[in-house]
Order: sequence, then C-alpha cells, then structure tokens
Amino acid sequence: MNVRGAERLFPLRHRQGMRNCRENLPIEIEMCRSPMKPAIMKQTILPANQLRALLQAFLTQRGEEYYLHALGYFGSYARNEATPESDVDIVFQTDAPNLFRAARMREELVDVLHRPVDVVRLRESMNPRMKARIEKEAVYV
Repeated sequence: MNVRGAERLFPLRHRQGMRNCRENLPIEIEMCRSPMKPAIMKQTILPANQLRALLQAFLTQRGEEYYLHALGYFGSYARNEATPESDVDIVFQTDAPNLFRAARMREELVDVLHRPVDVVRLRESMNPRMKARIEKEAVYV
C-alpha cells in the first residue's frame, strides 16, 4: 500500500500531519510498508549455519513476544537449492495466532536476514499438500 492508500484507510491520522506511517501507526504499519526493502536485500546465499544461528537468536530473544513454540525454515534453503534471488520460507507454530503479530514478525525477520521472507503458521486446518511439504522439509531451530 502506498501513502495515498494509507490516507484512505487512516484519514484522521494523515490529516494530523503524519507523513511517515512507520513513525506513528504501530499497528497499521504492516499495511504501509513495502513487502520488500530493496536497499537491505543482499544478493548472496545465506549459509545454512548462519541462517540457523540467526533464527535461534530470534527465537530466544523475541519468541516470547510472538508466542512462538517452534520456528524453522523450509523451501529452497532447507533443500540446499537456494539462489541469490531466493526468499527464506519461515514456518512457525503458536497458540496465539494474530495476523498483525505475524506481519510484524515477518518484517523483523526481513531486517535480521537481509532478504525477502515468507512466513507460514503451521496449523491443522491448512492445505494438506502444503502442510505435508512443510513437515517433510522443515528444519527447526
């Protein structure tokens, strides 16, 4: 969503002179941010041991805030098929699902890993093929 979209959703806050949605809209911030931050994206492959260490540190430091029971990765990084353009597919488990919290966690992981990130909450009621693939590939920290 661009700034004009934020004006339509949050007209009062925008009229109050808030130009940067990141500074003053802590909850709505996820809808204002760009899905990727090209300036911080690296064009290298993140080594598996470094990815695990970064995710372990994130789980240790931020896991309680996000009510995380498990955190891991799957996809090209788990299969050792990652390319410099690959995103990191993150899987997590929680008892307190919340869309805003998941979006905020994704943004923090983008900042930590310096590359695009997709997050998926593993749950009973999800696409069975997707769930089976995640369960087969996932590397938990």
